Amino acid sequence: MIILSCFFKNGLEVIQYIQKKQDNEIGLIILDLNMPKMDSKITLSKLKTNPSWKRVSIVVLTTSTSRQDIGNCYDSGANSFVLKPFSYEDLQNVA
Repeated sequence: MIILSCFFKNGLEVIQYIQKKQDNEIGLIILDLNMPKMDSKITLSKLKTNPSWKRVSIVVLTTSTSRQDIGNCYDSGANSFVLKPFSYEDLQNVA
């Protein structure tokens, strides 16, 4: 198993990077909910409607507790919705 982490400034960069990869090279994507240029909902839709990327697991990471945000992410194809810890103590409790 190869583990590679890449960081991108926005959803458009995520899509551009993935377009250059082969189908089996990416197994997990972690998206921030509120990315600039292309937010996670649009990025998710683009990924999940492409047959080559449909099976890639996508986790949305955010500070939002909005039921609408959570629902939108799952409706767009997210596999999981994870809340970012607000403090160091909260981070220690994330398992």
